[in-house]
Amino acid sequence: MNVVDPNGARWTVRRRVLPWRRRVHGVEGLGDLADFVPVDDGLFGFIAGLVLIPVVLVFALVIGEVLVLLLLLPVFVLLRVAFGRPWIVDVYRGEQYVRSERVVGWRAAGERVDTIADEIRAGLVK
Repeated sequence: MNVVDPNGARWTVRRRVLPWRRRVHGVEGLGDLADFVPVDDGLFGFIAGLVLIPVVLVFALVIGEVLVLLLLLPVFVLLRVAFGRPWIVDVYRGEQYVRSERVVGWRAAGERVDTIADEIRAGLVK
């Protein structure tokens, strides 16, 4: 849930499904290679190949990670529900991590997200 506090700062309050926080938030573009590389086709092809091979490998690794996470997601959800493991509620101010809380129960965690969001809107959370 996205919330704005009285000072205009943007906050995010959410229930975490996976037991860890993702560290990668975005990947910057490479820009236009033609601005940095001479126009000679042979040299351009060689340099483009040197740049594109790592990019393709990183892209493949990211896709592989997403597929593994999608396969593990139902397992984590079932384990949390079956064994009564707490859901983790994360609070971020912009991109900066503020805190986490452990709440037992899906519904209770959702209610806690709403409560924290209301506290942020009222200016009670700093």
